[in-house]
Amino acid sequence: MDDTISTIEKLIKEHQEIRGNLRACDIFISDIEQAQKLGEAMEGLVPGRLEDHKKKAAQLEHELVKVDNTLKAHFECEEESLLSAFENNRLPELASALSKLVAEHQEISNHLADLKKLAAECAAGDYSLSLWHEKAWRLRKGLYHVAQQIKEHSSKEDDLFRDARKLIQKQAA
Repeated sequence: MDDTISTIEKLIKEHQEIRGNLRACDIFISDIEQAQKLGEAMEGLVPGRLEDHKKKAAQLEHELVKVDNTLKAHFECEEESLLSAFENNRLPELASALSKLVAEHQEISNHLADLKKLAAECAAGDYSLSLWHEKAWRLRKGLYHVAQQIKEHSSKEDDLFRDARKLIQKQAA
């Protein structure tokens, strides 16, 4: 039971870290958007401007890789350790609720994979400025969507984990 409580505490803390990493991604996206607006206003007057955009996209790709790696380890812990602990401790209602949330993990992972690919294209591609802007806009929209998805998902898990902690502590008493 103590191991399960420790796992729950660890996962709740990881949710906070993941949300922090998402904020870092959003900062890069905001910088890209501001650079685009400036670029549109000064069309043709700032040589090498696209290279600056590419650097921001490369930084974003790096942040997305960090988020993805953190989520993979986090999801694995939830899917294997915590789900097993709920099942082994005869907590079927918690195991069932967590199983429903675990089903969302693949969708989140797929969205992140798409965003990493798009960020890599923006960072490496030799596109016209208008095509690059289109890709960067899709990247921004996608990041907003996956960030909302992760925030909602982690919030539901936090609620479940707090309920689980109370139930487990009550059973142990």
